[in-house]
Amino acid sequence: MIRLFKENLKDMPQPKDNSLGWVRSEDGCLLAYQKQLGLKPWVIFLGGFRSDMEGLKAQYLAKWCESKGRAFLRLDYSAHGKSEGVFDQGSISRWTTDTLTVLREIGTESCVLVGSSMGGWIMLRVALAISQQVKGLIGIAAAPDFTRSLVSRELTSAQKASLRETGKVKLSSEYDPVGFDLTQAFIDDGESCCVLDKPLPINLPVNLIQGCKDAEVPWETALHLADALESQDVNVQLIKDGDHRLSSPSQLKQITDKYLNIVEKNKGEVVQTQNWGLINLAYIINKNRKGNYIHFKIKGPSSLIVDLEKSERLDKNLLRYLTVKVKNFDLETNYFSKKDESEKKESIKN
Repeated sequence: MIRLFKENLKDMPQPKDNSLGWVRSEDGCLLAYQKQLGLKPWVIFLGGFRSDMEGLKAQYLAKWCESKGRAFLRLDYSAHGKSEGVFDQGSISRWTTDTLTVLREIGTESCVLVGSSMGGWIMLRVALAISQQVKGLIGIAAAPDFTRSLVSRELTSAQKASLRETGKVKLSSEYDPVGFDLTQAFIDDGESCCVLDKPLPINLPVNLIQGCKDAEVPWETALHLADALESQDVNVQLIKDGDHRLSSPSQLKQITDKYLNIVEKNKGEVVQTQNWGLINLAYIINKNRKGNYIHFKIKGPSSLIVDLEKSERLDKNLLRYLTVKVKNFDLETNYFSKKDESEKKESIKN
């Protein structure tokens, strides 16, 4: 637990630039956040259910803001990531309060909120609470009021019975195989936090991005939210083949073509390209148990690798990448399973 090392909040080193900081929640839990100083307004990233500030979207935004000299803040709600807390005691209202606590600590007097999935719901509630400070909203598969759809559409009759009789039910998914206890208290709190029942008095520029093949959040949710917002400056971007993993054939082709172009620009040669398809990962990465593996065999100068890895570090579609340098190049060898470590140099980046 964090408290074993950081018992007194006043003794904790507070962040200067791009460092980890802490603040006490209203009920005494330590909340972790990371900020980058820069131009205002702040960009504030709000993650999804059981996600954290080390996720792909958060990291991508952090790097983008850094490249633009823009102030950026990400945080872990209580019982998420590095923050303290018991997950069973979490709720939409509590995580909204956690967010407001961190914003007060940082002094984000002017900000743009970016909410992913459940973070889109919290984004809306924060915007209602501090409307004068918020300059715009970006929803990425925003999932307001998702507790209603969870109960009505996704729970089986047996799970609903367990929820009624014991006050909780164990749930899991392909993104969270270990699972968690969904409590009746969480459902009840969600009901009290719903925002789509009536017009939302938010008059800000709003951009909503949604994949039409997202199995977690129906694309109609974005249209429902756009209709509920009082703002007339609302843009909805529907990605026809966009799914939760961004792994459709056309998206994979876009990724492949992107790196082929980098190779060609650096006077390199792609000798062979292999799409190994969707394969189980050795361990869960950002809630993903599977990933599409693409294998390039490339000849080129060292400057090519520098450019490739720079692009890979910033690519929000990549979970991991690996570069293997070999002395003797051939098309038959699978260098990723080669056991002779003297013939390769590996570089694994998060």
